[in-house]
Amino acid sequence: MPPSLSPWLARFSFSLFILGGWLLWESTKAVEGKLGRVSSGQIVLFLVGALVSIMLGVVGVRERHRPRDDDPP
Repeated sequence: MPPSLSPWLARFSFSLFILGGWLLWESTKAVEGKLGRVSSGQIVLFLVGALVSIMLGVVGVRERHRPRDDDPP
């Protein structure tokens, strides 16, 4: 991971989890038909977006809790 991206992922990890959860929620509503007519491609995009957001959130949590070189032992 490029060093310039790591602090941003650590900072926005919780927001990425919220975004992923919201996209999962929207995809389940779309599958159940509560959003009207939604194409299957849009449902797949909801699920892919949720997966990517949750994965980036996990990477952000890992970066947040990684020991730094300047930390005392």
